[in-house]
Amino acid sequence: MYRYAGGIVVFLGSGISFYLASYTGDQGGIAAFFFQIAVISVYAILSISLVVLNWFLTSSGAEDTES
Repeated sequence: MYRYAGGIVVFLGSGISFYLASYTGDQGGIAAFFFQIAVISVYAILSISLVVLNWFLTSSGAEDTES
């Protein structure tokens, strides 16, 4: 599921940034730059949250098996 979510975020974000840069002039280029920063940030937050969630589930699962 996370691969699909990450792929959609990156694909659609890049497409919107390309549209803004190509068809809306100088202000669109600036908007595309900031939009791409937002896409990278969302993808980084998604990745970090998945790593933390995986670590949490793995560590709590290991404690359950020791009991």
